[in-house]
Amino acid sequence: MIKTGISHNYYWLVSRNELPDIDKLTINHHKNYILHLATFDSGPLAPSDEEINQGWSADGEIMFSPPLTNKVVIPYEQYDEWYLSNTKLSFPNGFDRFVNYSGFNLSAESGFNPELQAQFWEQLVKINPETYVAIGDNDIVVSKNEALIKYISKNA
Repeated sequence: MIKTGISHNYYWLVSRNELPDIDKLTINHHKNYILHLATFDSGPLAPSDEEINQGWSADGEIMFSPPLTNKVVIPYEQYDEWYLSNTKLSFPNGFDRFVNYSGFNLSAESGFNPELQAQFWEQLVKINPETYVAIGDNDIVVSKNEALIKYISKNA
């Protein structure tokens, strides 16, 4: 089941089911963007030597991809968060990893904590990515690109 909406000039969707091929979908709709891997399996991830050789780097707790192409392999597990932009983004000290909140959801109908949703939107607007992807209890995609959200909704 997919829920969609709009908030703060972003379109969003929440899926209770895993979104298939989210890594390939992300790359296909964000060619030459930088993927900021903020959360991997609930925490930060440092690039391996092999990933560094492929162009990945890190700044503090954030791992940055090279410009996205079909050759880039995005490491992902469960409880991951990605921020995508055509430039390097700045993250506030002590930023929240919302995917770690059990059942995190953006749908008002979910009964999820509205204060936590407000914190999410405040942080997202401050970081200002083109797209945010969360893989967790729910898969969440938030984007300024309405066509991306419609595509995922139609094809998931």
